Amino acid sequence: MTNRKPVIEARNIRVTYPGGYTALSGVDLSIYGEEIHIILGENGAGKTTLLRVLSGSIRPSGGEIFVEGVKVAFRSPRDALRRGISMAYQGSSLIDELTVEENIYLVSNSCGIDDRYALKEIYSMLDRMGYRKIDPHAYVSSLSPAEKQLLEILMAIVVGRKAVLLDEPTSLLGPEISMEVLKIFREESIKGKAVVITTHKIREAVGLGDRFTVLRRGSKAIEVKAIEVDPKSIFEKIKSIYEKISSSVAKSWSRSARGLRGSDGDVILRARDLSVISDRGDVVLKNASFDLRGGEVVIIASLDGRGVEEIAETIYGVRKPVSGEIWVKQGSRIGYVPSNIEKASLMAMGIAINASMRRLIETPIGIKSVLIRDKDLKAYAEFVARESRITIPSLRSPMRSLSGGNARRLIIWREALRKPDLMIIEEPSANLDFGSIDLLKDLIENLAIYGCAVLIITSDPEDLVEIANRILFIREGDLVGLEDLHPSVGDFLPVSGDVGVGQRI
Repeated sequence: MTNRKPVIEARNIRVTYPGGYTALSGVDLSIYGEEIHIILGENGAGKTTLLRVLSGSIRPSGGEIFVEGVKVAFRSPRDALRRGISMAYQGSSLIDELTVEENIYLVSNSCGIDDRYALKEIYSMLDRMGYRKIDPHAYVSSLSPAEKQLLEILMAIVVGRKAVLLDEPTSLLGPEISMEVLKIFREESIKGKAVVITTHKIREAVGLGDRFTVLRRGSKAIEVKAIEVDPKSIFEKIKSIYEKISSSVAKSWSRSARGLRGSDGDVILRARDLSVISDRGDVVLKNASFDLRGGEVVIIASLDGRGVEEIAETIYGVRKPVSGEIWVKQGSRIGYVPSNIEKASLMAMGIAINASMRRLIETPIGIKSVLIRDKDLKAYAEFVARESRITIPSLRSPMRSLSGGNARRLIIWREALRKPDLMIIEEPSANLDFGSIDLLKDLIENLAIYGCAVLIITSDPEDLVEIANRILFIREGDLVGLEDLHPSVGDFLPVSGDVGVGQRI
């Protein structure tokens, strides 16, 4: 039975950023022990901001927070941790220059938990999940994005004695690890903790949540309990509230465009006997060979989340392969969107600079001052923001003021609007809402229609599967087709009849 006294109660929470942009406008939220509370909403709705307020990393402009009935004023995440409230962030808050063990000790010491106990609990959970690949003495910088996310989730679970706040916790995790993590969330709620999750993965949320809150444009739209409503009707209601992002222009070349493209274009990318290792020396791809032609959309899915970043970086050319060859058609323009958008942006600098960064880099040095003087930078940034359909506080606002989903869309559209011949995208739908994913599908199909070769590398086998020409999978470093996988993997894949599935290569 749920405790009727909230662990956390937020009243009339407001957050207004410099420049007047309002992220939250009077949100009330009650969080109870023994419950999994799912917070949903479109990109920029205020989900992450709300969790950051409750975890002490953002001070609200107004409103009150109560922990077990006592009014509190968090000055930092350490204050929240001491009250038993932890958070796993959407972008890793781990310190790359420290080891896994040192990061665990740092957080556990901040909230008065024995560090050896914390280390033991985290590795006990990893062991139960069958995930023993993370060395406690490895530097965090050597971990993959999926491993960083998993480590941050487990750290939050161990140090969050009363409530665990999780922002898009499975966005970079493969399906098998995600299922194990969701089981742990349920176990923690049964023990009495409050578990709060933001997510865009509706399949996960529908069977997991005890209570659902939907935010829209900084306000609470609805709140429902799972026991009060049939799960299907919950999400019909939720989906009807999500803001529709796709435009009439996008629709004009969307789903019907599939028949206009194919796999008979020139070879843009060719890999032969390609082997890739991680920074820790683990083989994430071995002796793989494949071609990618103009007009094709090819997905490479890693079911355990390993190798996504390393393979993408190798193909893009910022990481050397162990062996093998990569050939790209001469003169090709290449676009690249990493899973961690901080690698493709300057988070402390303005949105205008980030939106125009590629154009500034590629403009001949002699005329750059003219471009800036003529306000071309601002005009081009407005164009990118308009095409990506994001709401921004101000072009002068820092990149970090955008939500994770909106920042991701800005970078994707920035790369795509250059009209590349080859587009490489890691974890394309991570942190994106329904409308954003629809718009992204349209964007990718439009790129392919005009001859771009699109390579998607992901840990989610459902990622944009319906627009793919071929789907390949990484299993223990081998690149294989669907027929070579364990039968249960097919349960994750709603493959339609017109999707060509890759063969063993």
